[in-house]
Amino acid sequence: MLAEIYSMKKLTKYYFSFFQKEKNLYFVFSLGFAIGFYLFYFTILENTNQNENLKVVEFSFGYILKTNSGVFLILLMGVLSVGILNIFTIFINGFIVGLAFNEFSSQFGLLKALLAFLPHGILEVLVYVSLSSHIIYISEFFLLDVLNDFNSPLFMTLFKAKSISLLYILLIIAAFIEVFITPIILN
Repeated sequence: MLAEIYSMKKLTKYYFSFFQKEKNLYFVFSLGFAIGFYLFYFTILENTNQNENLKVVEFSFGYILKTNSGVFLILLMGVLSVGILNIFTIFINGFIVGLAFNEFSSQFGLLKALLAFLPHGILEVLVYVSLSSHIIYISEFFLLDVLNDFNSPLFMTLFKAKSISLLYILLIIAAFIEVFITPIILN
């Protein structure tokens, strides 16, 4: 038990130091999401009235987790594209969230939309941005290994894998909040 607590402290310390070193990566991926959201929410759908027939659809925990896991896996594959796939995926995710937020807020108002999206959305976007930043870092090690005939040290890459599993746990928590907590907040 003490080893696990020590390990979590070490992992938390790692995340803060990683963020301090790689602020630019977090900024780039956050900006990609924000631009996608902005384009869909404020500009593309600004003057449309396509929201008249919106129906609230309730999603199951399994459905939400499957969808979020799909995005998670796509972001993991960003190792092969040195993060290019990640910025594109986060940008598209911003588009989709902007569309859903626009439709929900036009039907139920801005306050209800914020209550529906913020509790799980902050955690979800944080996971995607953190994962994408880590993928850039991991792909650097991956490329070094390939270029140096696998002679570079891999211990940092393995440590990153542990931190990625923590990000997936946070994604599961975000899905739980989305399905079980958000409806309580909205009512």
